[in-house]
Amino acid sequence: MVVGAAIGTWAYFGIIERLNTIENKFVLIEADLNQNTEFHKWPRGDMGVLPADSEQYMLIEHLAEQLESSKNRLMKAAHHMTSNKS
Repeated sequence: MVVGAAIGTWAYFGIIERLNTIENKFVLIEADLNQNTEFHKWPRGDMGVLPADSEQYMLIEHLAEQLESSKNRLMKAAHHMTSNKS
């Protein structure tokens, strides 16, 4: 009878241990899933623009303005050169 109680106690704690392990894994997976969901809101635009993207857009706009300015100066210089040849 003592052996039966010992085996029953051992089995009970083994099952409890297994349930705790499964529950722990579930909690960790759920936390990862929530973080993944938050991360995927950025590309869809639900949370606005990423700070790095915003900075890149500003730099691209600045470069576009510089390119347009250089293009205008080049066109004026080319026009000036052709008008002086005449």
